[in-house]
Amino acid sequence: EFITHGIASINEGLGILSEFAIYNKTIVQISLSASNQTLLIFLEQEFVGYLIFGPREDYLYIHSMAIKPKYQRKNLGLRLFQNLIYIALSRDIRKIMLHVNAYNYPAVNFFDNLKNKIEQIREVNRFKYVHDLYTANEGVEIQFEYYLTKTDNSYLATMPTTDDLSKSSAQS
Repeated sequence: EFITHGIASINEGLGILSEFAIYNKTIVQISLSASNQTLLIFLEQEFVGYLIFGPREDYLYIHSMAIKPKYQRKNLGLRLFQNLIYIALSRDIRKIMLHVNAYNYPAVNFFDNLKNKIEQIREVNRFKYVHDLYTANEGVEIQFEYYLTKTDNSYLATMPTTDDLSKSSAQS
């Protein structure tokens, strides 16, 4: 319940500039799915960000990622993504995929620039497409596909996931 409340408060705090506030219930439900995991960021005991991901056939899929506005541009999103890469490589998975609303310019810019910041990203494919089910603005998405490679720096210390937290509370 703590995690659900934290995710909801971050999404609501993002306001009208983000689709997160609108789809808050769906995002929270995705985070609770047994097949998905959530990476969390805390600063001084404050829950400030998350990344929800799940396995697919041969890759990890990012369902949702958000950082509280006052903590954005402090490399916390980069840290989340680096930890997801660590998890992928430790599972011998070499691909991460996600979709971003094409009009969410800060997110598109963030995902466009990851290859320049993370050496384990070998290649990025980027596709733009329009969904028939939506209006033109809401239905335009960009699909990012990141192909990974192990490097000498693939030792990143991973953050706890929701699975880790539930295991530790079950043992207590």
